[in-house]
Amino acid sequence: MAAALALPACQDPRLARLEAVQQQQAHELARLRQQLAEREEEVQQLETCVDDLESTVYADEDSAAYDEEPDRPSTTLL
Repeated sequence: MAAALALPACQDPRLARLEAVQQQQAHELARLRQQLAEREEEVQQLETCVDDLESTVYADEDSAAYDEEPDRPSTTLL
């Protein structure tokens, strides 16, 4: 019977440690989720910039995007 009474006393520190670890992991997960949200926002901003640049390049018909390849000397072997 003494062992049964000692069991909860042993479990209390273990339970407290597990709860502390769980709380620490919850904070770390929240921090990582915040970082992910920030990175996703940065990616969205970069995608918008790329889209804007592509629109600018392809909207300008005089741009290099529409230039044909320059004439190159023939490289046929004799």
